[in-house]
Amino acid sequence: MKRVILFPMKLVWRILGPVRRALVREVETWLDRYLAQTTLAVTDEANMTLDFAAGELARMQEQVRAIRDSLPDRHAAALGVVGTDGAA
Repeated sequence: MKRVILFPMKLVWRILGPVRRALVREVETWLDRYLAQTTLAVTDEANMTLDFAAGELARMQEQVRAIRDSLPDRHAAALGVVGTDGAA
């Protein structure tokens, strides 16, 4: 019984080989184009996010530097921060 069912199915599979290969080629081409576009969009978004994060990090470093520079020397000495003049 198994042979009766499988033989025609295999025959149809072999006959449809050229059509099947052409369809698979078309689908692969479409997927390649679609995935390339998606990859570019994701890359652009990641670059924007990293640029924003780097800018925020630089801004925060400047704020910390400004706060540290605005500390009076006696507060800086109490905190153990070395001033710009070399005194603790």
